[in-house]
Amino acid sequence: MTQQKYASLVLGSQGNNAQSLGALVAFLVSNNLLSAWLQDGYAAAVARIQMQDLSGAEFLTTVLHGELLPEHLNAEGQRFCQAYFISGDFERDLDSLGDTDLEDWLLYDKVSPLMSKVLMAQRQPATRLGRIAAKVLQFPGRR
Repeated sequence: MTQQKYASLVLGSQGNNAQSLGALVAFLVSNNLLSAWLQDGYAAAVARIQMQDLSGAEFLTTVLHGELLPEHLNAEGQRFCQAYFISGDFERDLDSLGDTDLEDWLLYDKVSPLMSKVLMAQRQPATRLGRIAAKVLQFPGRR
């Protein structure tokens, strides 16, 4: 049985994804989307990313061994990756930025606001209209 994976590190002149995937990993770490066992087991590396002393690409290669797997993330992180990364929205956002051959943290600074919008939308409680509709709906047998 093959293990599902979100992405693998690709190096070389053709299709190098170290910076872009590293930006995604740094975002996941910075927004507490890692699994508890990774956050606890690699607390020093997590703290270094949060201080921007270790790049997402370095974390990907040293801690995650070049692969981003669902078990590396908590439930919220998995939902985020499904909705944003697997859907292709991450690649579209990178393409919209133009120059992605930037140093790790410069690329992160450009793409993280786009990722934050997606994450914040996922974290939002029901919309105001939804809350109003829930108040108006009456269920049979309840008064």
